[in-house]
Amino acid sequence: MPDRRAARRPPRPDRRTRGGGEPALLLHRLEELKLPEVTDNHQARLRDAAYKAARHRPLGEIYNLVWRATRAAAEAAQKNPRAPRLHMSTHAVNQFETHAQRAATDPDWELKPFGEINKLGPSAMTRVLFYTVLDLHPLETSLPEIRQTLPPAAAAPQPSAEAEDRPVDELTALIEWTDECRDSWKPADVPLVLDLLAQSTPGLEAEVEQRVVRRAALRL
Repeated sequence: MPDRRAARRPPRPDRRTRGGGEPALLLHRLEELKLPEVTDNHQARLRDAAYKAARHRPLGEIYNLVWRATRAAAEAAQKNPRAPRLHMSTHAVNQFETHAQRAATDPDWELKPFGEINKLGPSAMTRVLFYTVLDLHPLETSLPEIRQTLPPAAAAPQPSAEAEDRPVDELTALIEWTDECRDSWKPADVPLVLDLLAQSTPGLEAEVEQRVVRRAALRL
């Protein structure tokens, strides 16, 4: 008789550690309020709204927006106890989207930045970047403020006259073309073309040239 325990579904991941890009704090707040998680078709909206606000506001102010949105969802759930609770989670997403739009377009809207949330704070890499490299607070610094503190970009080195007269290597020119004209080729086509070259090389007259091309294609 098969073991029924082996057929059980694995436990669902904790919202605080789940990936996907959506604000972890909003998911955590919904869980605290006993509201269902955000549906898949609303996660893209949630991410877009968060990124839009993050271009203009620091993380601490975005935490404020999350708190406002989830508080409105909780109040709506209390006023409408018979309404589907999934609708309340959708209401939180709608509220967050509205607040994020205003935060991005209304610089005069004052928001009190929230402090770090236990177990939901910046990652170790973010802390190193802000505290060590930028010497800024990760929750209180916006992207425009970061740009103002960065030094001007270094000027690109000018090629010397000797380098200009030197013939351009075909491989170097091809690499530069693939980088500058990314819309002119598809990365997915590269292995397909190499496979074709490894099998046959139409257009080459000499058999030696065919073997060289096949060997180079296989090596790549």
